[in-house]
Amino acid sequence: VVANTCTTALTGGATAVTLPTVLTSALTTAGNTAGDTAFSLNVTGCDATAATRGIHYTLTPSGYDATNNSLLDNTGTANNVGVEILEGATPIAFAGAPRQTANVTLDGAGAGSVSLAARYQATGAATAGTVTSALNWTLVYN
Repeated sequence: VVANTCTTALTGGATAVTLPTVLTSALTTAGNTAGDTAFSLNVTGCDATAATRGIHYTLTPSGYDATNNSLLDNTGTANNVGVEILEGATPIAFAGAPRQTANVTLDGAGAGSVSLAARYQATGAATAGTVTSALNWTLVYN
């Protein structure tokens, strides 16, 4: 039995990641990407045994794009665009299912992070409008 001692938060305690405004001309063909925005999921206050047991995040989109199920769905008004999540520089291939990050490396104070990024990805010629997606995360202790 282990006490749950880790605290988790999005970069800087934010509640959302805001991607920049991009022109539709950057997203004219399926597979085009734009608006790369780095963020991280951070843990603090972990006990000394957490690193040896291993901890990671499970990432679960609230929905998957109907054309490309590795993208988060867009519930906004723009068409033919989803949101791609990357771990480091590698796109996460959700393929319609939650995905696990690499184990979090903790420092001597029990803190660590997973570096992620979000960006728009066209599934066809994107139309102007808003893009809204949600990604849930769960901190998993081994």
